[in-house]
Amino acid sequence: MKLYSLLYILLFSYTALSAQDSTAAFSNGLTQSVRGQVIDKNSKLPVEGAVVSVESTNLSSSTDAKGYFKLKNVPVGRQTIIISSSSHGSMTLANQEVKSGKELYLEIEMEEKIITADEIKIVRKSSTKAENEAVVNSNVNLTPKQTERFAGSLNDVSRMAMNYAGVISSSDNRNDIIIRGNSPSGILWRLNGINIPNPNHFGSLGSTGGPITILNNNNLAKSDFMTGAFPADYGNAVAGAFDLKLRHGNNEKFEGTGMFGFNGMELGAEGPFSKKSKASYMANYRYSTLGIFDALGISFGVAAVPQYQDLTFNVDIPLGQKSGRLEIFGVGGMSNISILESKKKKENDVSYTQAGSNAYLNSNMGVVGISYLLYLNQKTHMRLVYATSGTGQVVRTDSLDKDKLNPGKIYEDNSSEIKYSLNWYINTKFSSRNSWKSGFIVDLYHVSYNEKFLSNSKWFTGYDFTGETFLVQGYSQFQHKFTDQLKLNVGLHYQTLTMNAAYAVEPRAGLNWDLTKKQSLSLAAGVHSQIQPFSTYLLETTLSDNSTIRTNEKLGFTKSNHLVLGYNIAIKANTRMKIESYYQQVYNTPVAQNSYFSMANFGADFAFPRVDSLVNEGKGRNYGLEFTLERNFNKCYYYLVSASLYDSKYSGGDGVERNTAFNGNYAVNALSGFEWKVGKRGVLQVDAKVTFAGGKRYLGIDLNRSIAATRVQYDTTDIYVHKFHDYFRADLKASYRLNSKKITQEWTINVQNIFNTQNVFQQIYDNSAKAVKTEYQLGLFPVGSYKILF
Repeated sequence: MKLYSLLYILLFSYTALSAQDSTAAFSNGLTQSVRGQVIDKNSKLPVEGAVVSVESTNLSSSTDAKGYFKLKNVPVGRQTIIISSSSHGSMTLANQEVKSGKELYLEIEMEEKIITADEIKIVRKSSTKAENEAVVNSNVNLTPKQTERFAGSLNDVSRMAMNYAGVISSSDNRNDIIIRGNSPSGILWRLNGINIPNPNHFGSLGSTGGPITILNNNNLAKSDFMTGAFPADYGNAVAGAFDLKLRHGNNEKFEGTGMFGFNGMELGAEGPFSKKSKASYMANYRYSTLGIFDALGISFGVAAVPQYQDLTFNVDIPLGQKSGRLEIFGVGGMSNISILESKKKKENDVSYTQAGSNAYLNSNMGVVGISYLLYLNQKTHMRLVYATSGTGQVVRTDSLDKDKLNPGKIYEDNSSEIKYSLNWYINTKFSSRNSWKSGFIVDLYHVSYNEKFLSNSKWFTGYDFTGETFLVQGYSQFQHKFTDQLKLNVGLHYQTLTMNAAYAVEPRAGLNWDLTKKQSLSLAAGVHSQIQPFSTYLLETTLSDNSTIRTNEKLGFTKSNHLVLGYNIAIKANTRMKIESYYQQVYNTPVAQNSYFSMANFGADFAFPRVDSLVNEGKGRNYGLEFTLERNFNKCYYYLVSASLYDSKYSGGDGVERNTAFNGNYAVNALSGFEWKVGKRGVLQVDAKVTFAGGKRYLGIDLNRSIAATRVQYDTTDIYVHKFHDYFRADLKASYRLNSKKITQEWTINVQNIFNTQNVFQQIYDNSAKAVKTEYQLGLFPVGSYKILF
């Protein structure tokens, strides 16, 4: 009945749209400039003489010697931009939203065509390919507009990625993602060419997600999200990779952004350093506003009010074609939270710590870098990026008595990882058919781990280490285009960890074949490997004489072989269907001997596994079939349907094959959105999302043993056999945008879990009540925001 109600709303919306088309520009006299640069996708050199035009208008412009163009007096509204070049063919950018309060700036990359002596044909193609030319499948091309539009995404790039096939959410309260049954820890985060720590507030060391992202959607450019078999320039990941880029600021005039909403109170500014220079800056600061929502009685699903702030900036300095381009960028965030058992507001508030305890967490993350792009000649360029990044946490846990009073400290942790990174590559485009890219990544980790815990009235050392180690990676890849329709990529990746001399050699390959103008086949394969979290390597075991040893220090890489077969078809001009099948063979996973334990399940809960004497003998396999049907926004509406059928298994140290903790077996997402013109200057937008997924697998709690031990004890006879009931959630979003002469304003209401479905999150043992309790995920959660562009 709930689903029918939501479908009725969407059907009513579609019917109401039949008499109008909001993709057309407003006939209200409001205009704005559309500017940008067109460059070659491989060589990064400007494309001169390309014609850029606005469909259904007389507006057009040609790119200059530096690839720049400018279209003046473009009507406000949705416009289709067409770029045509005799050497690079044609590209169509549909539904580009022109707003009165902000110039539209487009950074366009085009592939050079293989021109034969027969004739030159210009065929219009939409821009749906990966930003990285070596990616052939298992990729989502991310744009900021998607994260803004999709219901439930909350301007978070991770939550937006959850809408696509093969990607599952681990929790409503956090943005950790599960790709094809792999642990969330198997994901790589890359920003502006540098591998960065977990870019989320309240993200613990070794994790890849958190409740709130530090990466502000307002500052991101088009990026790639890969879910498997990624090319050779990505390493130290076995599940997937985010390759994100910060956008450049407006280099001709000052522009500002203000926003107030769930993600915080934001203020952004961008503009040129001078009128004579193309150099620009962009900066955005955000401060949490959750205290206001808490005062209104809105629950976050946890007994605490999170506090956080973050800053993002990017400085772009073009030095000319001979001297190259310089960028200085940075992202950072600080956060703290006190999760108090004694101050639970609701019975179903989630416990991120053991029942009967209070937890205090301070965490921070930051990266500052400088990037230099140099054109060596017309065919070769190189890029050098240096960055310093770091992440740290200070944690304390207090135990409470049976009346939830008189706290006493039982745990403390003060740990950090600082990384000095150098990323260099050289790229040569020999011809329109052949190109080559090679490079290296050197990460120097300075690690400081200090942890103590109380057990049986005695303090023990979990970690007591300060030291350094290198992770060195090198790669080389070659691309050959047999024709414009058939492309082959081959590559090799190598990496080594100096602290224990572990190493891995990883061949990669990808093939893409355009069968027709509408259909294509792709095949990608590769070996992928990843180091263990430093908290695993550095875990200390206390011996009978009170000395300590690190039994996990010599662990090697976890490895995974990926094979992906994909099929794409353009059903209509704005609608495509994608089907992918995959198989992953996982091996060398750390496991405990003669036990079910495996690091393959790391990230299934919020406690780090404290298991010593691990060995690289674990195995696993993930396989599945994925389906995507997507209509890009056109003529007032869009939709996306994604479905995943998969199986994820692992073998622990006892050699028994079992379900992984992430084996939900299926997931289905359905999204749609509509727009109406309201008056001459307004736009009303409604977006909806429905998610079905297999229930979360769990370890049952042995109540009798837990009571005897006064702490949780799990039933190890049925490991991840049982699941909570299947997951269902529906989200609804509505927004109203008003264009004025020099500003654009937008009001948004985003209601998550509109039917207040009680999805099970976890079971915990409450020692004070001597009972097992069930905790639920986020209930009905309305989020409002206001945004202004000027």
